[in-house]
Amino acid sequence: MNTHDPMSPQTTIHSLNDYLLKVSELDRNGDKCIHNPEFISNILQMTRIAAGEEQLELNRVDDLSLLLVSTINAFKCDTMTHNIMILTEIDPQLPDVYWDEHKICYFVINNFISNAIKFTPPGGTIKISAHVEIDQVVIEILDNGRAITECNKKCIFDRFEQSNAIDPRLSGPLGIALYNAHLVVSRHNGHITVGDGLHGAGAGFRMTLPPHPCYSRTG
Repeated sequence: MNTHDPMSPQTTIHSLNDYLLKVSELDRNGDKCIHNPEFISNILQMTRIAAGEEQLELNRVDDLSLLLVSTINAFKCDTMTHNIMILTEIDPQLPDVYWDEHKICYFVINNFISNAIKFTPPGGTIKISAHVEIDQVVIEILDNGRAITECNKKCIFDRFEQSNAIDPRLSGPLGIALYNAHLVVSRHNGHITVGDGLHGAGAGFRMTLPPHPCYSRTG
């Protein structure tokens, strides 16, 4: 196996070692993220996925609209507690898709909604939409919370770049979760982009996924 392959297990392990050294330095300076169970879980999941140890389990999802609405509704308590409004525009006629339902919901949609809730102030708004563009399913999650700088947008999904991030939307468990989301979408032959959120404020994440991906272990 080519050890210079950025997705190879050897590269992942070496990069992970370097990353944990950086995080250990942060921990000694008062940031306790290395003891955070969520952080450790995300690191381990990322390593398994990148190494090809967690393959996609593609199954038919014949009511994607209902799946998305159910996933969003699971956050009702959180949004009510934080006094955040969620607006939805889910096309009821979304096509049947063959996705790894668990990984898309858990690693991608849940992560982006959680991130939006965490950084949207009380009284703020999150908008989630889903529709079809040129035979691709497009899912967007926009908020009007803390913005992401243009500089950070360029490397937001880069592996381990979050170790040096000052922006709290990119650091620690949240930063690793963003990489995991990007990796899962890439494995579905999809794409994620980041931009501005609602009315030019906050952050916006746009996922474009084919209904019938051709699974690739190398993303």
